[in-house]
Amino acid sequence: PEDSVFLSWWDYGYHIESIGERGAVADGGNRGFMTKSGGNKLPLNLADFFTSTDYNRTHILEKHSADYIILDQPMVGKYGAVSRIANRDSRNESVQLLSFSSSNTGANTVVGSDSGPTNLKNYNGSLNDTKGTLTLGNRVTGYQMNVPVNITEFNLGRRSIRTGEITEAPSLSQGSNIKVPCRIRDDGTIKEYDVENPLSLGQFGEMCIAEDPYYSLDRGLSSGGRTSLVLVPRKVADNIFMQLMFGDGEQIDWAEKIEEGSNGYVQIWKVNKGE
Repeated sequence: PEDSVFLSWWDYGYHIESIGERGAVADGGNRGFMTKSGGNKLPLNLADFFTSTDYNRTHILEKHSADYIILDQPMVGKYGAVSRIANRDSRNESVQLLSFSSSNTGANTVVGSDSGPTNLKNYNGSLNDTKGTLTLGNRVTGYQMNVPVNITEFNLGRRSIRTGEITEAPSLSQGSNIKVPCRIRDDGTIKEYDVENPLSLGQFGEMCIAEDPYYSLDRGLSSGGRTSLVLVPRKVADNIFMQLMFGDGEQIDWAEKIEEGSNGYVQIWKVNKGE
């Protein structure tokens, strides 16, 4: 609706107002949402909202009469800034999400780095229902993630649709006994894996895996494009940002996904007021 108000991270508000012609809680020009901290004005209220695990923390929505929340895929990379601001510029407590992506293929293995296209048309073996290992990489850290997947192919006339499902705990490298102990499902619930040596990264603690909302397994397998998975510290896996970004907001009563306005790259939720 034309009189709608959108809540987003602060640097998207200008586009919502100028291009979308809708109201924005934070537009880069309206400094009312900023809070002074250490001599600087920062979007503390926004950062506190997105990093909160209290789903009843809705006063910012009520104060600004927000009707919708909008996030896009690049916010995965911006979460480090959100976390750092929420922790009042404390580097020791801020969280940077770690993405692993594919770039090329091998026999029953997709080996890759953090950039570049993926071509799964030459994936060896029957794709009707087969198990394989998806090997993703992060070019900054040099880490590789080996992900056991089950791949299913559906034939729709001349077109085939491939879907992928993670079947077991991913490991950091081939043959490694260091495995990811948990996964954020697409409904926001946490899948626990029984592992002896859980992956833990320093101050961030144990890590869960989540599918990138846009560069998902299904999209990569069907199109031969990029596939990305994201490592998320378990301690923040149930905060509002993670639940919206990776769990479709299904565990948050007041958030209703607007399917016709969402495509994975951009996601929109209606704020059901009073719930």
